[in-house]
Amino acid sequence: MTWSLDSDHTAPGRARALVASQCASWHPELSSDAWDVALLLLTELVTNAVRYGAGPVRLRLAEDSTGFRVDVADHGEALPVQRGPADVMAERGRGLLLVEALARTWGVTPAADEGKQVWFELPPLAAT
Repeated sequence: MTWSLDSDHTAPGRARALVASQCASWHPELSSDAWDVALLLLTELVTNAVRYGAGPVRLRLAEDSTGFRVDVADHGEALPVQRGPADVMAERGRGLLLVEALARTWGVTPAADEGKQVWFELPPLAAT
């Protein structure tokens, strides 16, 4: 599944709603708790794309027997920077730390047209 979102403050919430709906469609037998981690990490990546990227946010979601993958792309050239431990009082700076801690794997690749694609993988939802 793929979607294009306007790069504004509504994008993270819209992305969560789209992905939650798709996960429920793929796995009606599972509790929504099964995709909580995916929604958290998705929110972090979409927020970064809106805050630091450019142009529309492109979202891709895929799942097969080996895993669940989310790709978030934008037209910005700046690559994400994983900061060191965040100050406990800081309002920002934990997103990629969460992705690093909770994803099976993650990375950044150049987008086919321009910009970048930040992605993460989790085990298949049905396996959680």
